[in-house]
Amino acid sequence: MALPTDVSIASLSLQTEPARMLAWTLQNYGAYLVDNSGWSSANICVEYGPAGSFLDQFDSDWGFSLDTHGLDGSFAEDIVTLMAALAVVNNNAPTSIGGGGTPLQPPAPPLPRGAGAE
Repeated sequence: MALPTDVSIASLSLQTEPARMLAWTLQNYGAYLVDNSGWSSANICVEYGPAGSFLDQFDSDWGFSLDTHGLDGSFAEDIVTLMAALAVVNNNAPTSIGGGGTPLQPPAPPLPRGAGAE
């Protein structure tokens, strides 16, 4: 899934800065559907790592939860807008990564080999 490049993020009239940041990311990198939430909802997986929980960091940074608990509130409304604007990337393959063409952003550097990696 990706926000098409011909969609102006400003035209989406998103109300919150985190949603505008997410829109930029969805347009420049896209996202993969990897699981099923069990009902009509969208889940954004985030890190629980050694430095802590991204959910806690998001709440601290923005003053509201990443978990919208439904459709109430500006951020929840923004997520609905973003989900409706996404398009399916149907030509992603080993020879056309991310759908082919010129990437909008440079690829991430290779991951370093960790201790004990084979």
